[in-house]
Amino acid sequence: MWGGAPRVGQKGPAGSNSCETGRNHEDSAERRLPCFNAAGSALAEIRKFNHASREADQIPADTSRQISDLTALVGALPQALSQLAGTLTRALANQTLTKDPMVEEADAAPVVDVARLHLDEAGCFLADARQHLDAAHNATAHLVSNGIHQDQQR
Repeated sequence: MWGGAPRVGQKGPAGSNSCETGRNHEDSAERRLPCFNAAGSALAEIRKFNHASREADQIPADTSRQISDLTALVGALPQALSQLAGTLTRALANQTLTKDPMVEEADAAPVVDVARLHLDEAGCFLADARQHLDAAHNATAHLVSNGIHQDQQR
């Protein structure tokens, strides 16, 4: 168990039995894996990068290294999406799932199937994006800065 959090079917803190029913979402944070906030943290870091790099002046070697890092990040996303699809499959098998009224399907299984399909397709597109990023990294790896132009110095 991670951090003493209850598993589905076990009693949570103070004898609550909400893990068994799956209906009480107030204690859901206690059942989350330690990686629950990892995607949000990664998004926050990418936003910081986007803001910092908006008008950054740097040598091409630094840009090439950043492209390489982003290539690795994008390359890791298909596995993350596949694992999330697996999580949905396990939830369908091991939990009682209901839907909100906005979904027309009567059963949760087709909803999970659609989500898995989209996650799989996104993984394929990300694999293609990783190849393009790798090509960009390979191209920028051959750029060398010989200093700042005189008219650009302050």
